[in-house]
Amino acid sequence: MPSPPTIKFIVMLGVIAVSSLVGYVARRRGWVMESVSRKIHMVTMIGGYPIASMLPVWILPLNVEDFWVPTQCILLTLSCFIVGLLVGRLHRLDRPELGVFSYSAAHSNIGFTMGGFICFCLGGEQALAYAIIYIFAWSVLMFAGFFPLAETFTDRGTRLSLRLIARNLFDVRCLSLLGTLVGLALNLAGVPRPEIVDQSHIVDILVIITTAAMFFVIGLTLHVSRIAEAKSLHVSLAVIKFLISPMLALMWIAVAGVVGIRIPGLQREVLIIQSTAPVALFVTVVANLYRLNMRLATAMFVVNTVLFVALVLPVLVFAYGG
Repeated sequence: MPSPPTIKFIVMLGVIAVSSLVGYVARRRGWVMESVSRKIHMVTMIGGYPIASMLPVWILPLNVEDFWVPTQCILLTLSCFIVGLLVGRLHRLDRPELGVFSYSAAHSNIGFTMGGFICFCLGGEQALAYAIIYIFAWSVLMFAGFFPLAETFTDRGTRLSLRLIARNLFDVRCLSLLGTLVGLALNLAGVPRPEIVDQSHIVDILVIITTAAMFFVIGLTLHVSRIAEAKSLHVSLAVIKFLISPMLALMWIAVAGVVGIRIPGLQREVLIIQSTAPVALFVTVVANLYRLNMRLATAMFVVNTVLFVALVLPVLVFAYGG
């Protein structure tokens, strides 16, 4: 009989496929307008993600010796963002397109729907624990830094400033960060999480609902006839995500060794696997909420994910599945 995590993964794949198809059919049949996607994202960000962000962090195992895992997540995300900016400028993208491309380069699907689950399958529960710590660092970085930064890629020409960051931190779109920080505070304070959370499978239910909403929007904004457009961007992004990102991960691991930080084999495997993950779903969320190029974001997400499953995942299984 499949293990509980495997069952969860299968359920998540079903939720992703069905909700995406429903969204696509709903737009094609005229049942739901594409413009509704922004409202769906906003409701999900306000009503679902804050609690879904708080509850897992509340019981996350935190150890001082594991500090390099979240540190590398931050370093790699910023490194890939810079690479994305440079490559995007070579493609002569306008600001909304540059924002989407650079965010696609920087942010990866490292959660349980992709990177986290692969870590679990290939490395067991301890690998999954490291993956969760990695994801936690990304969550803080995303909401505290990249959400405010997204406004600078709009056509309004907004400049990044401490005032802009502060204003966005208190924006309802960043409530997930507050949820994460509350969960961390409860964790450090030693407050036990209520048993009803596990008994009622609240986290699982929230993840399913929020995932269904997000992928419904993916289907709603997916234009199959235009998905192959900008082929050069898809190729450039694949090179960044699947070649440059792992190379940068190895570089940061080497830097850690030079300064005397010991990284055990399993941690190293998790860091490398996460560095190869495809584009994060949250890139489409940011594009939608900040009015960047949503159709480009959807195309980047879909094409890059397909390329990962077809070309990269078999290599990971061969390398770490023994």
